[in-house]
Amino acid sequence: MSAGNRSLQLTWLVARREIRIRAKTRVFIITTAILLIAVALAVALPAVLSAKNNKPERIGVVGDTTAISSIVTEAGRLSGGQAVAVPQPSLGRRRRRCAAAT
Repeated sequence: MSAGNRSLQLTWLVARREIRIRAKTRVFIITTAILLIAVALAVALPAVLSAKNNKPERIGVVGDTTAISSIVTEAGRLSGGQAVAVPQPSLGRRRRRCAAAT
């Protein structure tokens, strides 16, 4: 057995022992439980909050809206939500309205 391999085995032996000792402490168990709960909430909370938003996404469309509105509706359906094409008179007017709103 090489010296490097033996050194690695000893390192793992000490690390394993330290992990076992610390895993038995009350502070480690409580901290681990709190972190698991926090991770579970971080994963589940956005899904729960977004489920309450049933409003369709409004997509502004300039030009021939008849051809594009069906594409927008289908894209919303495929993404698992709703999308509605909202006709806009001109791109320049829409940009001005958006700029004024910010």
